Amino acid sequence: MKKPHISKIKRCFSDDSGEFYIQTLIGIFIFMLVLMIGIALTPIVLKKIKIDYAADEIARYVSLTGDSDIEEEEIQGIIKTYDIDYSNITIAADKPEPEDETRIQLSDGFSVTVDQPMQISFGGLHHSFSVTITSVARGRSEVYWKELDRP
Repeated sequence: MKKPHISKIKRCFSDDSGEFYIQTLIGIFIFMLVLMIGIALTPIVLKKIKIDYAADEIARYVSLTGDSDIEEEEIQGIIKTYDIDYSNITIAADKPEPEDETRIQLSDGFSVTVDQPMQISFGGLHHSFSVTITSVARGRSEVYWKELDRP
């Protein structure tokens, strides 16, 4: 007993009009295009996840210490761990502080912004696109800074 779908496949292969070959080539071309785009975008997605974690870790550290100084050894360790450029990190308090002040008072909000430029290139094409990936993490200080120089 022959199965009906096998006979259809045999007829497709034996058809002389060439439609099957053209459809197959178009299908392979579309598959390769989707694969090429997926391969080009995968590093960007992975880098976005990486800088999201870095921004969250920096925000958590600033919350616990109440100090937004990027020169801190712990923040420098996070920057090295996640391979982020030092100049692409901004820590901004919601309430404006004096220029030389890096401390954030208890329950004051702040945001950590990490920008990472990346290049997208598609396979053997000689043209590439520049994309900036941005991650923002928000937090609140958990430290009360008591002014010791006031009576």
